[in-house]
Amino acid sequence: MFGGAQSPARFTRVALSYNNNIQTYNGEIYGIDGGYAISANFDGGKYIYLVGGSLYQKVLHRVDRFNIDTLKFNHVGTFHQSGIGFVGQCENKYAYYLNNKLYLVNQYVGTSAMEYRLLSFDVKTGARLVILEKFLRHTLTGCCFDGVDNIYFRMHEEFIRVSLSSKLETKLAPCPIRNGKLEYDSSFGIYSIYDNHNDYRYSIQDNKWTLILENNRLNDRTNSRYSGHCLILD
Repeated sequence: MFGGAQSPARFTRVALSYNNNIQTYNGEIYGIDGGYAISANFDGGKYIYLVGGSLYQKVLHRVDRFNIDTLKFNHVGTFHQSGIGFVGQCENKYAYYLNNKLYLVNQYVGTSAMEYRLLSFDVKTGARLVILEKFLRHTLTGCCFDGVDNIYFRMHEEFIRVSLSSKLETKLAPCPIRNGKLEYDSSFGIYSIYDNHNDYRYSIQDNKWTLILENNRLNDRTNSRYSGHCLILD
């Protein structure tokens, strides 16, 4: 865990084991900015990449990384700070790691419009490439990655898929609700979890959303739209 509103300059590592022996290590974020609302992505090797966030009411445009072996931080680079056609504040909304590249979903807010930009950031060379840029009247409300090639975006009345390899944008059946977290599962598709009346599953094969828990067996989930959740497969 990196930063946070109450401790922006600290990180915590929690080591779990099968015998319930939990070990916690707390340290200082040194050599880079701390902050809160930071996107964190593990590369599967020894680095956790830290993207964006805010610190002292200032939006950060950084790409940094943490070495899990040495517990050291270092700066990698920065991403684009300005949108197309206007100057506005930029913040990272989502970040995904794949094959030495970070794929960043950034929001640019100007005086009269919003732009979302999907770009790649090469962690070895620092090269940046814009894959998709889109002007919106309404905010992006969800995003998920299949871990291979496709990133899914849910906007006000749109649901689209963007291929990282071909840069092809495909409009899909719109999600029945505009809010809720999106979760990708390779076996069952995409889940949009919001509350006990508005949980949906999207079939990639059929391009169709289906209401789940139709009989409302979980009708005691009071204010579940604000609660945490995770997807467990057995």
